[in-house]
Amino acid sequence: MRKRIEAGLAGLRPACAEVLAPLPVAERVEILDAIGRRLQEALAGDARCPLARPLQALLAREAVAEGTRAGIEAFAASLRRDAIWALLQEELGDPRVLDEFRPRASGGWHRATAPEVTACFFAGNTPLLAWPPLAAGLLAGSAVFGKLSRADTAWPRLFRDATAAVHPDLGRCIALEVWPGGSPEFDAALCDGADAVVAFGSDATIAALRARTPPGTPFHGYGHRLSIALILQGADEPEAAAGLARDVLLYDQQGCLSASLLFVEGDVDEATRFGEHLAQALDEQAGRWQLGPRDAEGCARVRVVRETALFAPDARVWGDPGCRWSVLLAPGMRPEPHGGECVVPIYPFTEMADLDRLLRPLRAALQGAAVAGPSSRMPAAAEILARAGVSRICAPGALQVPSFAWHHNGSSIVRHLLHWTDLETA
Repeated sequence: MRKRIEAGLAGLRPACAEVLAPLPVAERVEILDAIGRRLQEALAGDARCPLARPLQALLAREAVAEGTRAGIEAFAASLRRDAIWALLQEELGDPRVLDEFRPRASGGWHRATAPEVTACFFAGNTPLLAWPPLAAGLLAGSAVFGKLSRADTAWPRLFRDATAAVHPDLGRCIALEVWPGGSPEFDAALCDGADAVVAFGSDATIAALRARTPPGTPFHGYGHRLSIALILQGADEPEAAAGLARDVLLYDQQGCLSASLLFVEGDVDEATRFGEHLAQALDEQAGRWQLGPRDAEGCARVRVVRETALFAPDARVWGDPGCRWSVLLAPGMRPEPHGGECVVPIYPFTEMADLDRLLRPLRAALQGAAVAGPSSRMPAAAEILARAGVSRICAPGALQVPSFAWHHNGSSIVRHLLHWTDLETA
C-alpha cells in the first residue's frame, strides 16, 4: 500500500501541473456547474446521463434514501454557476486572485495559490461527507488524494466519476485509496507527501494525524462535533417535531449535523408536551422509513440510558420497543449527549440567559442548530447560538442537508486552503 500511496502522489503532481493549474478560475467554475448539472440529471433518473444508473443503485443501498437524495439535491444546486461565483466573491472579494496578482483595497497587490496536492482523510459516518472537500480542492486549484473509510468508498468514487464525465483529464487530479484506519505507516506516507492535510474523524484520529503531519504543512482537522435543536415559545410544535424527527433519525444520529440535544423554552410541563409531540413524530418517521429494531447489544445500551434517566426528579422517558429512538426529559441535569442511537435528551429553560449558560460547556463541540419559533425571536436566539460556537442555524428538518457553501466548523470553504502572497509597490 505504501508504494500505491507514493505512486498516487507522484501521479497527482503532473496531473495538477498539466490539467488543473492551467485552468482559470472561470473554467473551474464552469466545470463545477457541469458536475452539479450532471448530478441533478442523475438524481432525476435521466437515462442519457451516465451517472444515473450508478447513483440510483447507491441510493437503493441507503437505509434512508430520501435523506441522501435531499443531501444530493442541496449539494448539486449549490455547485451551479451563480452559487459558486457568489461564494468566491464572498470569500475572496475578487475571484481572479486565484489566477493572477490583483489590486488590494489596502494598497499593493495580492495573489492566492492552492496546495499542489491536498491529502484528505475521510470518515464514513455519512454518505456525502467527501464531496465538499473534493469540490473545494478542485475549485481552489488543488489535486486531491483521498484516503477513504472502508464504510464508504462508493460515494467519493461517484464524485470522481462525475468529474471525469465532465472533464476526463480532470479525473486524473483525484486519487482515492482505502486502507485500515489508524495505520501509522500509511497515514504518515500520505501526510509526508502532501502539501496540505484535511482530516475528518474522532478527536483521537485528528490528534494522531496532526502529529504525523510535518511541521509547516497546513493541517485542517474536523473532529467530533454535535448539533442541537431549540424550540422557542410560539413555535408550531407538531411541525417542529416532524422536522426534528428527520434530523435525529437520518444516518442513525451519527453525523455532526445530527440533532443530539433538545432545548425547549418553557417549564417542565411545556417540555413534556413537546416531548410527546417528538415521540409521536419519531415513531411515525421510523415507520415511514421502515427502520428496523436495534441489535441486542444496541438495545441493551439504550435500555440502560432510559432506566438511568428515570432516576432524575420529574423525569420522563419515551421510546419504542425496538429501541430505534428514545426521548428523555431530565430537568436540572447538565446537558450531555448520549452519542448516537437516536437518543434525544430534553432540557427546559425559562430565560434566554439560562440557554446561554446551558450551552457554554458545549462550546467546543457544537456544530449546527435547528431552531423553531416566531421569526421575531430568531435574531436574539441566533446571537446566543453564534456565541456558543454554532456554525449553522436552520429550520428543523433541514439540519442534515447543508449546501456546499456551509461554513463547516465555522471555517471558510475555499479561502482556508489558500496561501496568500502580497506584492508591495513603491
